[in-house]
Amino acid sequence: MAYAGPGAAADARLLIAGVGSTTTPATVSVQGTIDTIVGASTSNTYTLTTGVDQVNGGPGNDTFNAVLDNATGVAAGGQAATLQSFDSLNGGALGNTLNIDDFGMGGYMSIPTGASMTGMTTLNVNSLEAVSLDASGWSRLAKLNVLASQGNDNVTAAPGVAVTVQDGLAASTVTVHGGAGISVAGSGGAGLNGATIYGDSSTTSVSLADVQAGQIFDASYGTGKANSIAGVVLTDTGGETDIYDDGLGTLTMTSTKGGNMGVSVFGTSTVPLVTVNLDGEARGYVADDAASKLVVNTAGSAVSQFYLEAQSATSLVFNDAAGLSLTSNGYGSGETDYSFDAVHAATITITGSGSFTADLGSHFETNHADATAAIDASASSGMIAVEIGGGQSFTGGSGQDVVTIYGVQSGTVAGGSASNNEVVLSGISGASEADLAGLRNFPSWAWPAPPRAAST
Repeated sequence: MAYAGPGAAADARLLIAGVGSTTTPATVSVQGTIDTIVGASTSNTYTLTTGVDQVNGGPGNDTFNAVLDNATGVAAGGQAATLQSFDSLNGGALGNTLNIDDFGMGGYMSIPTGASMTGMTTLNVNSLEAVSLDASGWSRLAKLNVLASQGNDNVTAAPGVAVTVQDGLAASTVTVHGGAGISVAGSGGAGLNGATIYGDSSTTSVSLADVQAGQIFDASYGTGKANSIAGVVLTDTGGETDIYDDGLGTLTMTSTKGGNMGVSVFGTSTVPLVTVNLDGEARGYVADDAASKLVVNTAGSAVSQFYLEAQSATSLVFNDAAGLSLTSNGYGSGETDYSFDAVHAATITITGSGSFTADLGSHFETNHADATAAIDASASSGMIAVEIGGGQSFTGGSGQDVVTIYGVQSGTVAGGSASNNEVVLSGISGASEADLAGLRNFPSWAWPAPPRAAST
């Protein structure tokens, strides 16, 4: 049937005509000709009825349209259900889409028991109620899209399926089991109460948007096996998102509403590198004590009052294009007095044109950077305002450097090339000229005034 018709016959004749005694089989694209024939086949759209539907799709990309409803939905003006227990839908060989519009209300949308659907590669669901759907047995399904729902959704997909769930009821929670790429979002301005994601062996990425609290579990977390979730993207999430993943590579956090976004990453083994991308957060935090190196990038809008915890990291890199302020954020009783906690960070690199503010020393709280950390901002063109400890060293860039010290420095503290660099000597008294000899390239000094010979 796929090869019927004059067009298909013409393509087949052209293939045969090009074959002679000197033809090399490897140079003849038989499959390409077949794909052309099949691809040119007419696609069909099938609208199910309220009776029993036995539908076999054609050779093209077919679309099946179905309706679900319940008594409450019908009473409210919905439509009679057309997807029935005895329906049989066969999508054929190519890409086929099943669209389900559910007008039911007050319950859960589910596929009727006994309905048979094969060959579907895309499932689109629009529902006025919660969705309870197990599509793990749909062998050819590639995309599972819950485009609209209202309630506590529970969706299960087979490995390799791309899963999207959008829910418009603010009090809702969404649970997803499995899928290669998983995306959950509140829709219509609704911020979902929560989302719980259980990855499978194929899950590589998770995205949450407008979700107040989230939990993300890699299928191999804590087993000693390779973890598959490499990237998590969070947009306008509130509360805390907990990520249980021994292999997280990239965390992206974007705030368009200025709300608090908090993330805790739980790893049972050390991860070589984690990249954190920040855009627009205010009073948020990231706590990742599994990464041995953390790269923090800012872009778009400045990030303020941010708390960073990375207790296993020996190296930190801040690529600061938008502005980053690591200052006490008061986000939760356990973090009121803290802004930066990376006690093993021996090297800290700051680049970019954004301003950077942080307390890297340990004069007020016990946990900041390593006591002998080397802070290198030579590649930065933004304003740098840092507080450092007595054993730490600092190298400035081309923007203004404002460095606050709280004792005699054993390391070199050198401002960059700007003419308005400033060093603030806080709580230092009785310092000798030799004690201040390591402070360089600071035209402006704040209390106490340095000896004349130490001023450079």
